[in-house]
Amino acid sequence: SLHPLLFAEKMQLLGVETPLAHEGSLLWLIQHQSWLDFVAFGSIWDQIGKPSFRAVSRSNYFPESPQLSKAVSTLMQSSGLFFEIVRDQEKEDLPLAERKAHNREQMEKVSQTLQKGIHVALLPEGTSKGTGKISPLKSGCYYASHLRDGEHIVSFPCVAVGNTYDFLSGENGKALVFAHIGKTFQYRACKGFEGESPEAYRLRDKQAFLSDVRQQFIDLHTFTLGQLAGR
Repeated sequence: SLHPLLFAEKMQLLGVETPLAHEGSLLWLIQHQSWLDFVAFGSIWDQIGKPSFRAVSRSNYFPESPQLSKAVSTLMQSSGLFFEIVRDQEKEDLPLAERKAHNREQMEKVSQTLQKGIHVALLPEGTSKGTGKISPLKSGCYYASHLRDGEHIVSFPCVAVGNTYDFLSGENGKALVFAHIGKTFQYRACKGFEGESPEAYRLRDKQAFLSDVRQQFIDLHTFTLGQLAGR
């Protein structure tokens, strides 16, 4: 159905029957086009019955304004609705080992939250862009998709969401928004090769998962007249 939003002329939501039919929590992997994605997801959340949700967020929101960035980061942490992830751009402010330890701790919290039946939203690209292209996916969605305890693996149901904005077809500066929810899927470990090192295996396994998610973003994309006219 079409839902009028403050920032958009119309919003079309496809595939909402997928989360409605699923019992338990989901790891939502959302294509990141702009800051409007957070507003658009509010409509999705409303349509699936407003379940308990938490989201993965960055810590350095405004690098050019440290005081404002710190204030927003503090607000996000205190809300209890966000997991704070340190971005690659913050390497200079935090030692690499400390940054990795912090992010590993946050990923463990994501796993614990999913096991409690609470949905988690994550934007794998890590940054927005205005071109409509899919940016390289970060490793976070791979690590969040499963919990590895020695040889035992607990994988969490995931669902990808493709976002498309058509600013040319909208009126008064507002866009037409298309959000397409895919089918649920779960992490499946790749088979190891004889003589393959643990490091090489983890890299290959991670790339296989990220490639699958990227392909789903492509499949869930909505081609608009504005995009076709620009080609």
